[in-house]
Amino acid sequence: MAKKLFRPVIRSSSLAYRPELDGLRALAISAVVAAHLGLFNYGPYGVDFFFVLSGFLITDVLLKLRDKKGNLKTFWIGRIARLTPILIVNVLVGSILSYFCLRSTFHISQPLSALFYIKNFFIASPLNHDVWAPTWTLAAEEQFYLIWPLVIFFLAKRMRPSTFILVVAIYFLGTHGILDLMRYFYGFLNPEGTVSQGLAGKVVQVCIRPSEILLGALITLHRKISGPPIVLYFFGAYVAAIFLGIEASTYTAILSGLSLSLLELKMWPSSILKTMLSFKPLVVVGVLSYSIYLWHAVIFELLFSHFDRSPQIKFFILVLTLLASYTSYVYVELPMQTLIKNRLLNWTKNDI
Repeated sequence: MAKKLFRPVIRSSSLAYRPELDGLRALAISAVVAAHLGLFNYGPYGVDFFFVLSGFLITDVLLKLRDKKGNLKTFWIGRIARLTPILIVNVLVGSILSYFCLRSTFHISQPLSALFYIKNFFIASPLNHDVWAPTWTLAAEEQFYLIWPLVIFFLAKRMRPSTFILVVAIYFLGTHGILDLMRYFYGFLNPEGTVSQGLAGKVVQVCIRPSEILLGALITLHRKISGPPIVLYFFGAYVAAIFLGIEASTYTAILSGLSLSLLELKMWPSSILKTMLSFKPLVVVGVLSYSIYLWHAVIFELLFSHFDRSPQIKFFILVLTLLASYTSYVYVELPMQTLIKNRLLNWTKNDI
């Protein structure tokens, strides 16, 4: 059974498994969990890195699928197989526990918005503070991946790679610039920040987060052109971000892109990083990261609402989260991914 833990997550392409990426996932999910435990507040770094890594991997999947004359049904079914089975189990279990343990704050829109990937539209709602609040990130990703595959298949191939990369970069800078302007003007008009939190918050989750996914896509797309290593561009952007004092989500996204682009270098710093990030305990946590992301929110919310936040309780909750995540990974994620892909992809098997 333990060997299953080290099997690469099934993806919708024949990507070579890279354990160092699971090591990075481990660091990202650790930052998120530690922030929710109140240990330190680096959770946004973890969230931004997940977005950047997602764009990096998914764009690679799409480019390979396009080059093989594949069908987009293959990609979308792969996404369903990857994300939805464990989410359904999480929503069912969380709904039952929330109904009995958090009845005063439970509302049916909470699990439904998580299940149908629209949680990011409820980011400013009082009902959003529930056991599925973190699933706004899944919603932002899946909405983006309804459009991005079409861009890769039908638009990108009609443009020069360098031109397409420029368009993507301009979108990233433009959306973050708009956010800064909105925060300035709404902050000026409403010092209490209520309007800014509602409107700017929705803009962040619907428009800005997809631009962070595109940073990861840029790393993959850069392989198609000749020129300096992309890590140099990220390093320059990182230095500029420090001196300009730009908005926090832009800064953390660039830092995430810089970290990931370092692994693309074909020289000794990259090899050392890959060896460190391929440390098996890190890889295990990285493989479990999606399950941990879902279950930690349910377990934390339920238990912290009934118990104090003592170190002993936090340790117990952390252990319980890891056990739930491992169990769901082995008995739900892996079997259901295999089942769905084998059954539903029979009619697109020539496209894989």
